[in-house]
Amino acid sequence: MNSALVGNFACSYLNVGSMTVAKNGLSIIIDFGDGTCDDIATVIYPNGKVEEISLRD
Repeated sequence: MNSALVGNFACSYLNVGSMTVAKNGLSIIIDFGDGTCDDIATVIYPNGKVEEISLRD
């Protein structure tokens, strides 16, 4: 499900793409969105739970 991470100079945050973060055998997916310039990313946990987070924090 990972896709290339993309950003641009007009936006302070990555705004396209996703990545997997793994530690101690658990993996989460962080989705940075569809190109909208905002500070919101979606975290998808191994159990399927989805949570929006602010990248400002």
